[in-house]
Amino acid sequence: MTEFSPATVPDGGTARIEKLMTLSQSEYSKSIGAFAGEAAAATALRGEPVRLDIGSGQVEITFTKVEGFSFGGLVEMPRAHIVLQMTGVDPTEAAAFMRRFDISFQRGGG
Repeated sequence: MTEFSPATVPDGGTARIEKLMTLSQSEYSKSIGAFAGEAAAATALRGEPVRLDIGSGQVEITFTKVEGFSFGGLVEMPRAHIVLQMTGVDPTEAAAFMRRFDISFQRGGG
């Protein structure tokens, strides 16, 4: 997980965070729903960008399916390119948002 600090976002500026994540569109939709509510989940399931207000700013989250990978040809894992575009977000609020986002998308494992 990449650390995100208030210094990453200029005050009132913009930030673009890109993540390569192992999840399908339906998994993404469920996680967005748990994170931001049913309306966001429905938007994500339709494949549309999810827009959320953060204080006086906004974040737009987009999901793009990319080629998956497999473990020795036995198990196929889906992957996605996730982009979070923040505009006018206070640096402290941006850092708190990213901590919540990362926690919401964590998966169990070893």
